[in-house]
Order: sequence, then structure tokens, then C-alpha cells
Amino acid sequence: KGIRNCNIFLERVDNVNVQVSAEQRSVWKAEVKVLKAYFHFYLMRMYGPIPLIKENLSVEGTPEEVRVYRDTWDDCVDYTVSLIDEAVEDLPLAIENRATEAGHITRPAALAIKAMILTTSASPLFNGNPDYANHVDNRGVHIFSQTYDAAKWKRAADACLEAINCAEEAGHRLYSFPTNQYIVTPAVKLVNDIRCAYHDRYNEEMLWCNPQNDLTANYEYHAMPYF
Repeated sequence: KGIRNCNIFLERVDNVNVQVSAEQRSVWKAEVKVLKAYFHFYLMRMYGPIPLIKENLSVEGTPEEVRVYRDTWDDCVDYTVSLIDEAVEDLPLAIENRATEAGHITRPAALAIKAMILTTSASPLFNGNPDYANHVDNRGVHIFSQTYDAAKWKRAADACLEAINCAEEAGHRLYSFPTNQYIVTPAVKLVNDIRCAYHDRYNEEMLWCNPQNDLTANYEYHAMPYF
């Protein structure tokens, strides 16, 4: 559903007569391209190779038209990364107004997603994994490559470095629990570095977050020991 909504938006946004600048329209399209890539990757993590929905299928499509084949894992990776590459230059480096724009996609967030996709693809799980040797469709196509490719690690490393550099340029850094107000042991500081990086609103480590929900509070509540 999310991918379909993205496709509808990208197909029609330039034809909608709204009072918005060309720059803002470009930002919207870039955000939606990253979302489209992320939704595909979300499915890839659960199901492996999936059919790439580059354009929406017609609701009047024939059974033959809607019975599409899975694309290969490498094709899925290349397509999702290409969407992010198309979008990244039109995205803002940072959120200017957190009160109204938190949750929107920035350049560091998009590059972090790209790095995650490429690192996942380079991992032993998908990089020549022999456990997938029998995953062949009825055309005889191996949907998982059976050849280990060291270049995938180089591509992933370059993407990670690009994401780190962009994040630092935007003012992001690893969260450090402030110790000027408290006297804590190194062990307690480490615990709070990890804990507070997750739930301290607007902290400098967060690349992509929505502070308008209570998921963090619920997660913390359910993670506590039951007394």
C-alpha cells in the first residue's frame, strides 16, 4: 500500500495545481523516492527478493499482467539504491523546524538507509550464500546470486563513509550522556549513553525519527522487568 501511494504521488504531483514552489515540490518528490526505496527494502528484509513495483499495476490488469516474477536480490538492491541516489541532492541537510518538520527525511537519513541496504547485501546472508542455491524460479533464474563478490563490501563501506561524513556535516554525532550534572561511574555512563540515545528527544544522534508518538515510552515500559 505504501509503495502504491508513492507511485501515485510521483505520477501525479507535477500535474496538481497547488501553490508551492518548485523547490518544495522537488523536496517532496525526493522524500517519496526515499520512502519508496525504504518500503521495498522493508519487504526485502522479510522476504528476500521481491517484485519491484516501479510503476503501479492497473486495477484492470489481466491475470497474466499481475502475476509478476520476483526480481533478483541484486536487482532489488540496485533499484532501491538508485532511488535514493536520485533523491539525495534534493533533500535538506537538516531539519530546520523540529516542532513541525520532525520525521521528514534529510540527506543524512537517506544516505544512512542506503548504507544499511548495501551493508545488508554485502553480508554473508546475501553475498553468495549457498543456503539459497535451490531458490530458482520456474524460468531457471537464481534469485540469489551464488557468487561471492568482495566488491559489495567496498560499495557498502563507501556508502557508510558517505553517510557518516554527511551526518557529521549536519551536526550529528554519537550521543554522550552529560556528566556535568551527575557523578556517575563509567559503567553507568555507558548504560545511559545507550539508553538515552534512543529516547532523548531531538538528541544529536537521531537521524530519522518522529517524536510525536509514544512508541518509545511503550517500548521502555515493556522492556522493564515485571515486578
